[in-house]
Amino acid sequence: MEWSELKERVYYVDGFWRDIYVLNTSIEDWLKWKNMVEENFKLSVYYSKSNLMTDSIDISYIHQYWKGNGGYGASAIIDIKGMRSSATFIQRKKLRMISIRLK
Repeated sequence: MEWSELKERVYYVDGFWRDIYVLNTSIEDWLKWKNMVEENFKLSVYYSKSNLMTDSIDISYIHQYWKGNGGYGASAIIDIKGMRSSATFIQRKKLRMISIRLK
């Protein structure tokens, strides 16, 4: 499919891109993603349990949430060359990047 067709049928212009899901992810996949994102982009990570905002992802906190040892999740806002993306850590087997929007 050509970009012009994708732009009209999938990524129509409204200021937002569509949600991106990577299914069947493992802890190792999340660690690779975490390392890549932390090394290459500016982050703002929010931990709801402590109401804390940091610039790094605490994978042990996320892992405890996935195991059911805490009712509080986390989310990250990633600045990708002027676009902002939000990643949620809701399920271990599904990496979800949402609400990519131009600044």
